[in-house]
Amino acid sequence: MASLRDLLLPREHGIWGLLAGAALVGLPPGHDLAGLPLLGAALAGVVLRQACIGKGASVARALVLVLAAASAAGCILATIWAAGDRSWEAWLIGAGCCGVPMLVPIPGRPWWGSALVALPTGLLAGAIAIAGGAPLATAGLAAIALAMHQISIVPLVRAQTRGGPLWSALAIDLHILALLIAIGLWASGWVGSGIPLVFALGLARTAWLVDKRTPMSISPMRIGATEMAWLLVLATGIHYGLRDGAC
Repeated sequence: MASLRDLLLPREHGIWGLLAGAALVGLPPGHDLAGLPLLGAALAGVVLRQACIGKGASVARALVLVLAAASAAGCILATIWAAGDRSWEAWLIGAGCCGVPMLVPIPGRPWWGSALVALPTGLLAGAIAIAGGAPLATAGLAAIALAMHQISIVPLVRAQTRGGPLWSALAIDLHILALLIAIGLWASGWVGSGIPLVFALGLARTAWLVDKRTPMSISPMRIGATEMAWLLVLATGIHYGLRDGAC
């Protein structure tokens, strides 16, 4: 039978990074914090998922299910009340629809299956930005930048935990692709130099991390802490890139 701690805390350590990414990228483009309750709704959704996949029936599990569902609904209603632009609702619905396949825990999920979680997270960041008053183009570019990072980070983590040239090459290739897209957006005038710069730094960082000669710990906690710290750098680059762009 699942304990209360198992019901409340996500088993997947990456969930905290996903929520942090949506917060760090989605909140700054807005003019206020009207989108902040959407983070509460997302966290309540995570807890709801934990309770749904928990084993056994108990009063605690039923209570967590009810409270998580009520909290998610309350946070969404709070955003409806606080936000002036209601177009964020479509983004949130899209995030929910894209996140449905992630509700089922699948052992041995392929890397691209894990990378697809970038879609609901990017849409969540866009919904937060729009609810806070950011223009649609700004929210869309923020969502794209966050999704590109989260997709490319999956093989990088696997390269550190599993090793092998396949994961290293895939991590570098995806970071190169993300950099080329960022350069294209910058060349077209949509974003400022902050976004291609931070993706260039991300590529250099990836090349350093996957180098076999680099001594490093492969502890999931160490990797998670490193990625959370890099999220701050990424969010800063995205913020300045969006501020200096045409949107």
